[in-house]
Amino acid sequence: MIITLRHLYYMSLVARTGSFRSAAEAAGVSQPVISDQIAAIESHYGVKLFERRQAGARPSTLGWDYIQSADRILCEFERMEERVKSGAEGHYGTLSVGYYKSLANGALRAAFRSMIRCYPDVRLVPVVAGLDDLERVVRNGALDLAVLATEAGGYDDLRLLPLWSDRVVAALPEHHPLTERDHLYWTDLLGEKFLFSRHNPGPDLADMLTAKLASPGRRPEIDIMEVNREDVLNFVGIGAGVSLQCESAITPGIGVAFREVREGTMVSRVGYSACWREDNDNPALNVFLEILRNGSRHELDG
Repeated sequence: MIITLRHLYYMSLVARTGSFRSAAEAAGVSQPVISDQIAAIESHYGVKLFERRQAGARPSTLGWDYIQSADRILCEFERMEERVKSGAEGHYGTLSVGYYKSLANGALRAAFRSMIRCYPDVRLVPVVAGLDDLERVVRNGALDLAVLATEAGGYDDLRLLPLWSDRVVAALPEHHPLTERDHLYWTDLLGEKFLFSRHNPGPDLADMLTAKLASPGRRPEIDIMEVNREDVLNFVGIGAGVSLQCESAITPGIGVAFREVREGTMVSRVGYSACWREDNDNPALNVFLEILRNGSRHELDG
């Protein structure tokens, strides 16, 4: 005989209600069904698990121990079902998200906060890496999603969702002559020495600068440094050069002044997109994408 969850359920009902008749009513079956199932269990083990009395039935000493174990099994099965259903809806599980260190604040932070507050049973795994590493791990399926400094349409083999954009700001030593202006234009930066981190989005900003200022026989002076963004700004602060940064990099109190860079009447921006594999079937990914699509509305508007 194979003991099933139904057998355990009927035993638990009899123990809770105190009689076969009451258990049958609670289960929506006839009393003989309950009696036959309990009798089959007792026959299987060769012991009496219930003491039958005129007033009802109560578990034997061995029966109580068996029913306590049965209740734990039923409870764990119920939790398992809830986890499976919740996981299918994206409300339970694990989600890995890659991004540049420079995106640790701002809109992505708000999206993370929304995910953690609204779906606490989803384990969020953040992965900070550079552009090449993030692209590689998304493609090989080791990462569910990455947020990159790229416009939609840049990757034929990945799904892309355009997200927010950051203003581009010039980082200048605080006593630099250009700090006297409220904002700058690209041509104001001609002749400056530029410092960028090799870490993203440094290379993207360096490419943007080259596209804006390069001309036949002339390219901007660019130094790609083997340091992080914070160290680049420290070097700017001591007068080693200037830099371009995203708005999220603005840091007070380091001897650096930040000025918005414009092109005509338009503010220069770096756009970000979320990318993921088409065949990624993680339900939690869809939940997080919806938060990104909504711009974490209930967080940002709160």
